[in-house]
This record gives sequence, C-alpha cells and structure tokens, in this order.
Amino acid sequence: MAAEPGTWVVDASVAFGWFAAVPGSDQAVRLLDGGPTTVLLAPDLVLVELLNAAWKSLRQGAIPGAWSSITRPITASMSPWPNGNGPR
Repeated sequence: MAAEPGTWVVDASVAFGWFAAVPGSDQAVRLLDGGPTTVLLAPDLVLVELLNAAWKSLRQGAIPGAWSSITRPITASMSPWPNGNGPR
C-alpha cells in the first residue's frame, strides 16, 4: 500500500528507514512507493543527519559494517577542508 498522494516532508529517521530495517521502515518505504502524485521534500541537513544516524547505528551494532563502505565516500566529500585534508 503506497502513501496518500500529496507533499510529504521527510526527516532523517524516515530516510534511514529506506536503507535499514528499523522500526517504521515499512511506512518509510510506502512513501517511496507513492508514485508521481507524491512529492517528497527534506530539510537541508537531511544528508548530514542521515549519515549521523547510520554512524550511530553502526557503532551500536544495529546495522552491518558494510554501511561504512557506503558512507565513507559521502562523508569524505563533505569535508570543510580543501581536498579533505583537515586536522588529524
């Protein structure tokens, strides 16, 4: 069953449910199945918040270590320092 047509604002917890089996994942996936009449919007910081949720879940052992291979390139591209060369 897809979500009702319309505009939905999703936060990181909903977006995280698209990638990991967490409570509420079923409802989150229904938003993706909403079709062309369902518009999904997200706050500017959703990517940062999504990566933080993934990192926290990885540390708690709630998601597999394979997530690090997904998040590493994304976090590297978000470095505030040129060429990712910040303080070590």
